[in-house]
Order: sequence, then C-alpha cells, then structure tokens
Amino acid sequence: MNIRLDSSFSEEKEIAAGYGDLSGEALDYLWTSSWVTDGITPGSEKIDKDLARSIDALRFSCEKIFVVAGGCILSGIKSILGSCKDTDKIVLLGDTLSPSVYGEILNSVENRSIGLIGISCKEEPVEQIAGFSIVREIIKKRCGTEEFAKKIVIITGKNADFFPKTASEGAAQLRLLPADIEEENALNTEAVIFPVAVSGANTENFLRGFKAVLTNTMWDLDGDRYSILLADITRTHGRAEDIIFWQNEFSETADWICGLHRKLGIDARAVYAPGQLDTIRQSAFQTHIFCNEENVDIMTPVFPGASIEGTLSQLVKEKQESFYRDSANKNKRFKISINRFDEENIGEMMAFFQISNGISRYISENS
Repeated sequence: MNIRLDSSFSEEKEIAAGYGDLSGEALDYLWTSSWVTDGITPGSEKIDKDLARSIDALRFSCEKIFVVAGGCILSGIKSILGSCKDTDKIVLLGDTLSPSVYGEILNSVENRSIGLIGISCKEEPVEQIAGFSIVREIIKKRCGTEEFAKKIVIITGKNADFFPKTASEGAAQLRLLPADIEEENALNTEAVIFPVAVSGANTENFLRGFKAVLTNTMWDLDGDRYSILLADITRTHGRAEDIIFWQNEFSETADWICGLHRKLGIDARAVYAPGQLDTIRQSAFQTHIFCNEENVDIMTPVFPGASIEGTLSQLVKEKQESFYRDSANKNKRFKISINRFDEENIGEMMAFFQISNGISRYISENS
C-alpha cells in the first residue's frame, strides 16, 4: 500500500479516549455494507462481463458521452479522471445552469454522435434534471424515438426520483445501485466506475488501489485515528476544517473531500497553497494532502528561495513540509500522502477518505 499517514500534530490519542468502542462498532457496521463486501471479494478489481458489455456498447457507439451527476459523485468522478490520461471522451454536467456553459459545450458536439449517462442516489435537483433533459432531447432528435434509448444509461438508487421514472418509461437503459449506496460511499460502485470506464480510464488500477486499503490490516490497528479526529471536529474547532493541497492535480480531490465532510456537518474548505495560505482559519482543523513524486518536473534557475536541488518538485516538497511542521502553526492537523499521481494511488487515497468518513458518521450519530 502506498498511502502514508502522519498524525504528528493531531493529539489523536487523547481525543480517541473519549469515544470508547464506537470506532470498532463503526468498522463492524461498515464491513456489512455492500460497497465493502463487494470491494473485498476476489476479483473485485475487475469489471464483470455484463457491466463491461454495457460500457463498451455505449463507449464505442458514441464520439462524446455526457455524464450528468451531482454532489460527491460528480466530484469523485472528476477526481479520478484527474489522475488519468486521454480522458476527453466524456463531458461532465449536473452542477450548473449557466447558458454560456451549455452553449459552449453543445456547440462542441454539434457534428458528433453523443451518448448520455444519468447518475443519482437521491432526489435530483433541477440542475441535474435540466442537464439530462437537454442532452436527451438532442439525442432523440438525432436518433429518432426507437433508437435514442440505446444511447442513454441511467444509474440510480432507491431514493432518486426523476431518473427512475424516466427509465420506467422505456427512455433509457436502467442499472440499479444497491439499496445502501449513497453519494458518500459510491466510489467503487457503478455510479462512478461506469462513467470512468466509459472515458477509457483504467478502472482496474483504481479498484486495485481501493481494494488495497479496504483489505489493509491498519483498520485493525490505528487506521481509524483520522476518523476519530473528524468526529471530534463536529463538536469542537468551531466545526471547521481546511483541506490544504499544494499540487493542482489535487484540486478536484480536495473538492470531493470537502463534499464528504460537509455532510458530517463540518465547514470544510479547500485551500490551494501557497497562494491561499493567508485564508486558513485560526483553530480550524487542517487536513493536508500531498503527492511525493510529480509526474512532471521543471528545472529551475538560481533565485531567492529556490531549492538547492534546482527542481520545482523539490521546492514544493520543501515548502509543504516546512508549513506542515511549522511550530507557529498551532492548529491540529493530519497529513495523508501518496507516492504518485495515478489511478491506483488515487484509489488508495479516496478509499481511505471514504472509509474514514463512514466511521466518523457512525461515531457522530451514535455518541
């Protein structure tokens, strides 16, 4: 496993004592959920044949595929795709009603064959319904009534409304999620894996990394220490958290983490360092995320403050470490780092946050 955890400045041992056996109960509860049991089964990193056929049927019949989703599902898809190469097959919608955005996107696919995936785990807001309806109408006009449903896939759960009704009318292919799947625990389900696979990304690598964290023995030891800190934030620190990242590749991941933690009742905000460090909040808990090896590096000339090694990657590493360990920083903080920006490492990091979120949620609801 590549993920690294640093709790040097969190005081989690003292905090953990106040939560008794709740963390252990939370783990027992999580390990009965469908996304965990499915994720740890042999061969779970591979897409089954039925799902693969549906993915290929859509992927190879369309030049561009619109994915309409929202919340943690949309930001989760963006985060995974941010670690991939050559993923311009899909167009993401569901979080905007801006006419200018729609105008630009729709003009770009005017002469291309298009498909559509609608994803929801809850009642859909108007921005999702609008995005889905607009694209569906374009497909219908281009393909005709009999053929257009073959270009549309709906992936949904029991708490959704518009998408299931649409599928029941025969206007799309329907794929149902397990009853216990919500936005916060959907990463290794069809809600995320289907659109990521349609894009051409390597979902097997992502799922391998995800599984590595699910099956790691750290959960029997001290893997829950971050979860306990999160649960404590909901009662202390003004319920505030700053997600601090130094590499642009983490921008979507930071947004996804914020979405998860806001559902816990935490005022979580993303901070892109170093330019936004002046916005960090006094006494807010800090979650630091970092990648130790860059996919791209730049040699630098000699300038004040430059790294002795003469590379930009080393400079950002030094600045990140210096800020994280700065004695003037009195905020409680925790760092999660990975080795590289690729599907497998991102899978590990996102699995860690999804599990931690589940543990924190259980503790908060039962303490």
